[in-house]
Amino acid sequence: MDSEMLKIHISQQFEGRSRKEIIEERNEIERFVMRWFGRCYKGDAKSYHINNIYIPFDPENENDWYHLSMLTSRMRRGLAEADICMFAPGWEKARGCRIERMIAAEYDKGVMYLCRDAKGELAEASVEPYTSESDDDEGDDEGDDEGEKCAAAELLERIVDYAFAKLPLYYEKMSNADLEPAEIKMARAASYELEHIMAMYGCKFEYDFGERDTLRSVYVNNEEFWQRKDLWKQS
Repeated sequence: MDSEMLKIHISQQFEGRSRKEIIEERNEIERFVMRWFGRCYKGDAKSYHINNIYIPFDPENENDWYHLSMLTSRMRRGLAEADICMFAPGWEKARGCRIERMIAAEYDKGVMYLCRDAKGELAEASVEPYTSESDDDEGDDEGDDEGEKCAAAELLERIVDYAFAKLPLYYEKMSNADLEPAEIKMARAASYELEHIMAMYGCKFEYDFGERDTLRSVYVNNEEFWQRKDLWKQS
């Protein structure tokens, strides 16, 4: 850990909530972090930084590509660099947050769970909340773990399928000279983001460019994945 700066990642429930609710809670968490660092933090860092900045999106629109790509971007970037991960109240209800908890545990990140005190104010929880959605047997810890792993695997599989389905569309837009520069720029940003997601699963991307740096074909794990339809691939 950088002794001068404590890097904090916030894991917050987005699903089933309005954009206004998400932003209001994020602002509340940031105020809590400021108080906590000033009064309760016992480490050597002289300041702190919240790694993941909230990026507006429509949580009710499952067709919004950024809804899914942002989820894994948060895990890959903010959590990877964080010294501590703070889980907001209700995190255990969101699959994305549960995946982040699993990643934090695997990489030995510091973890803090937030709760509401008697006055409804944010406070540090003394114990970890119960997280299983699939097992009502309080004595079956193994069942709890399996239920959580299944939920995480299901979400990750969904993201992978979504990314592979969307990539050809964005590659096609990136190579379309008839589009406006702004549209090409957005397509490029979207494709790069989805490529980062696929890289999490070990996918290797290589490109073949034609004249004027026109994207002509894309290879994934040494096999051709996409080819521009109006250009013949040269051997």
